[in-house]
Amino acid sequence: MKISLANLDKIMERCTKKEIDLIIYIGQYQDEDGVIKGINYKDVINNIGISKSTFYKLLYSLEEKEIIKINYFNEHGFWEAQILDNVFATKEDYKKGYLKLNYEVLHSEAFYNLTKSEKLIVLHLFKINDFRREMIKVTVKKIMEWTNKSLRSVRKFILTLSNMFKIVKKGNLSLLIDCLFGFGTRETSESNIQIKHIIDYRLMKVGCHADENDIADTITVIKQFKIKCVDTMIQLIDSTVRNFGTLAPRYINKLVGLL
Repeated sequence: MKISLANLDKIMERCTKKEIDLIIYIGQYQDEDGVIKGINYKDVINNIGISKSTFYKLLYSLEEKEIIKINYFNEHGFWEAQILDNVFATKEDYKKGYLKLNYEVLHSEAFYNLTKSEKLIVLHLFKINDFRREMIKVTVKKIMEWTNKSLRSVRKFILTLSNMFKIVKKGNLSLLIDCLFGFGTRETSESNIQIKHIIDYRLMKVGCHADENDIADTITVIKQFKIKCVDTMIQLIDSTVRNFGTLAPRYINKLVGLL
């Protein structure tokens, strides 16, 4: 999904580099109200490279910094949280500006290994990239402002980032960055990622597995009927698991017609 630009500024100002990784990772599973259900620490630590204890420390810290609100009445083994002030339910919400979380780079090992300052540069680049131009011109002075670091440090950051983005021209005063390289989104759509997360979460909860084709067909059914309410998705998935012991896309299709 998305992070509002107001939230992004708050995250860049208040969060550590690993807190940034966590909010981006769990943020991809949020609904239009910013609610994330089915957060499992094993999934998170395996993907962003942290320990179990660090997961809890980061989660609580994000709440203390007023980035998220934790629902402590969660299911055993799973967490639920809401990204504060991150609602995308109307056209007006979108007009306030946002950062998409589906960029390939943001979920890469290269990004996870960056310093806090380097992550800030990447996030600022995505923030100003509007896809209406092929190049972004950024001054070295602006990067120094973003990071609050010296010219010497910024030069090191630029060297690291040149492995992630195509810098067409490097100068003492500015950079010219090719937007056609390094700014791509993942092949899997935002909605597919969110729905699959809900499916995996409910299957994991009861300890059952499903065929990949059935998972794909279930995603298709949910999208065809434009089901956006996560609680409705959970209701459909739980019903088919109760009755068949696994996913049954045709049954889900029939259930949707009865809603």
